[in-house]
Amino acid sequence: IFSLSCPFDLFTMVLIIYGTPVSQPVRAVMWACLMHRLPFELKLTLPRRTEAGLGARHPEYLKINPWGTVPSISDDGFVLYEAAAILCYLADKHRWTGVYPTDLLQRARIHQYLHWHHEHTRKLTLNLFGPVLMCSPQTRATTADLSETMAQLEQYLGDKPFFCGDALSVADLLAYCEVGQLQPQFFGLWEFGPSYPNLSRWLAVMAKQPGHDEAHKGGVKFKPKFAEMKQKFEEACLVQL
Repeated sequence: IFSLSCPFDLFTMVLIIYGTPVSQPVRAVMWACLMHRLPFELKLTLPRRTEAGLGARHPEYLKINPWGTVPSISDDGFVLYEAAAILCYLADKHRWTGVYPTDLLQRARIHQYLHWHHEHTRKLTLNLFGPVLMCSPQTRATTADLSETMAQLEQYLGDKPFFCGDALSVADLLAYCEVGQLQPQFFGLWEFGPSYPNLSRWLAVMAKQPGHDEAHKGGVKFKPKFAEMKQKFEEACLVQL
């Protein structure tokens, strides 16, 4: 079980985030809060688990989120799930116009990426991270399929500083939590070489953003355990050959 120490006084917190720092969408929501110094409590909730007070498949949590996924939030009694929706909601409520501008055209670009994310960037976790976590070789995508996804991301970013233009947005937070974890300092699941100059540049810039290190503490702590899982996964893949 992994948890994250939040640098705020828990007694003043209103916002509750249900999830685990190992989850990419959860990290994105945490990062947005840390970046803007919004107090929150992280209530550890693990996907696919059924234990009371811990599992996302337990009946009590399913009352909060009937799909049993993370993150979900409770904001003074208002419950919301799906990371993209949560990011937009919090940004609107707290006027985080730096990462979620009020300009209609700028928002449209952000929404365009958020919708694109689910069928593209998210594949990296589902097809690289997920199979190792579940030791499920049959769900692993081919290198060719993943190379296509990475090439699409490289093209989408292009020579722009950030995914939606000149300024950091909630789209970048969501994207980084999927792409950034592939780097050697995290889980080492992809080689970022000369084929990805745009992504490499962007990754370096994102790692310097406020709240990055705190939001990714849980992932760093999980790295040794993930390395063990990866070894077992690779052995299982050999058995299938």
